[in-house]
Amino acid sequence: MGWSLAELSGGDKQLRKWIFLSAFLPDLDAISYFWGHDAYVTYHHAISHGLLFSLLCSAWAIYSCKNCKWHKVFIWTQLDALRHSMRRPQSLFDIITGRSFPS
Repeated sequence: MGWSLAELSGGDKQLRKWIFLSAFLPDLDAISYFWGHDAYVTYHHAISHGLLFSLLCSAWAIYSCKNCKWHKVFIWTQLDALRHSMRRPQSLFDIITGRSFPS
């Protein structure tokens, strides 16, 4: 899904790469599964599925995409990161922090 959105952007190769990464990078917290199921349940979605991480990712993308307009990079990376992270938010707290609580 991240690559599909990147293709829609019409941007250059560097911008498309960062749009894809903004959807992919939040799932790196799944590595917590190597420390057991309890660590996975505690940390997956808690570290990198929030607004702070998406803003850091966008800042990194803006710095890396020197030949693109910063606002275009910001909008596309935020759109993809938040589309990925907000699949099942239950409250505003979930959106900001990335935490998801069992229902």
